[in-house]
Amino acid sequence: MKGGRTAKNPWDEQIKSRQDAIRRGYLDYAAELQRSRATADHELAWQILRFVEDMPAVETRRHALKNELSELANTRRRGAEQGVDAEGREKTQDNERTR
Repeated sequence: MKGGRTAKNPWDEQIKSRQDAIRRGYLDYAAELQRSRATADHELAWQILRFVEDMPAVETRRHALKNELSELANTRRRGAEQGVDAEGREKTQDNERTR
């Protein structure tokens, strides 16, 4: 994971390929509905197109964990730069706390 890069895994490509096939299936149905003469079919085709556009990107559990760890590391780094510890408290010298 160093440098934000991850190793390629064969299942990632299979997951992406399957997701692409599902999206193509929806788009094929929408295209078929658009060829219809019925207004209701055109509306349904439009809704299917919006649905496909709103579908989230493929993210496996491994990708989600990587993103969470990366965000945690960034938060801690920013905190260290601003003088805040991991729990969000300001770092102080021992003698400052007793004053």
